[in-house]
Amino acid sequence: MSGEGRVFAAVMQQVLHLLIVDTRWSQALVAQYGSRWLLPILTCGERVRADPKALLWAASRGVECEIVGQWLGRAGPSVTDWLMAMSAIAGSLRSCAQLGWTPLEQLNSRAALVEYQGWALDKVVERGPLPSRPGPFGRFGWTAEVKRWIEAVIATPVNRVVRQFRSTPNEVVLCATTGGAKVFFKGMGRGRELEPRLTAALASLVPGTFASTIALEERGDGTTWWLTENCPGRPATDAAAVARALAAVQQQLTSAAETARHLPVLNLDAAVAWGASFLDEGDAELMRQHVQRAACGSSTPTWIPLDLHPTNVLVDDAGAMRFIDLDESFLGPPALAAVVLSGRWRDRSVYAAFERSWAPSLRGVDWPALEMTATLVDIWLGWRRLERITATGEVSGALELAAPIVADRLRRCIHRM
Repeated sequence: MSGEGRVFAAVMQQVLHLLIVDTRWSQALVAQYGSRWLLPILTCGERVRADPKALLWAASRGVECEIVGQWLGRAGPSVTDWLMAMSAIAGSLRSCAQLGWTPLEQLNSRAALVEYQGWALDKVVERGPLPSRPGPFGRFGWTAEVKRWIEAVIATPVNRVVRQFRSTPNEVVLCATTGGAKVFFKGMGRGRELEPRLTAALASLVPGTFASTIALEERGDGTTWWLTENCPGRPATDAAAVARALAAVQQQLTSAAETARHLPVLNLDAAVAWGASFLDEGDAELMRQHVQRAACGSSTPTWIPLDLHPTNVLVDDAGAMRFIDLDESFLGPPALAAVVLSGRWRDRSVYAAFERSWAPSLRGVDWPALEMTATLVDIWLGWRRLERITATGEVSGALELAAPIVADRLRRCIHRM
């Protein structure tokens, strides 16, 4: 689940407005409604990866495309509109009575049928003839540059991009095939170099448990380009087995000075202060007490991943598990990660498996207090991500909508205790 999704924690629809552009002729694929125009529109749930859905729609109509970016999110009470910029090869469209290629300059001079589409198009053509957004990956052509970089690094041609997992102006994640192997590329904007450094450090401390780095480059524009080998396996389905593997890795890292050097300390005081700003004093004091109880019962701090979604844990045919997507990793109470795991899998049986996997076995863990703490931290991290992408202009209106939802979630969690 995305960070902003964890803030809202509700079933919200994404509305995808597909800006499919033939870059050679600067034209877009639209439907005509009298003097107005309309981009293709798709809808999907908040938790659905938008990139594959948009590519599938285009492929079903014979349009060969690459995703350029999911741009200009505008949040409403129940939906978030997104402009999905896609680069297409003109002439690949099969017969379709409702869609045709229209020069972008003609769209600029005419009204859109849907207000959001007119507003979004105005925003993305401010900087040049082709649509773009501020950010290192906010322009047409970045995928070709990434492919050339991968080929230079591994001295093997990139056959094709298998899948784009995330494409925003400031962060992209994709899988490509080179010869017979898969590699994964992650490009991040300024200040996002912690994850690859941390992954490389953990991979050296616990070999075979994390992705192996092929190349890591901090570029002149402040971006970080990171290439890793494919982690063999499929998404894990046994939450108890993941809990045991997590505990084993955490115990190996409790005495490693290298772990502390690369991991930011989870600042529970900052999370509590942030949460208290949404609550009255009585509820804020209850929250402080719960978090204090959770912290008092904690054992030696170690690595705690705070996005243990099933897709972020892979298991191979031999049962070996590997952890990926370590962006939200901290030094903190080990059992807090087990609570996050339980919440993502909706399975409290992980607690017993986690306790028994420690040597000596954990005793006296205050799981209810940790659940309150995990909820607070989860929402806090999501809010921080929402603030970041609001500041970069990737989304608008979300913080105002999220504030009352955050307050309600915190109150409900406190009074469930």
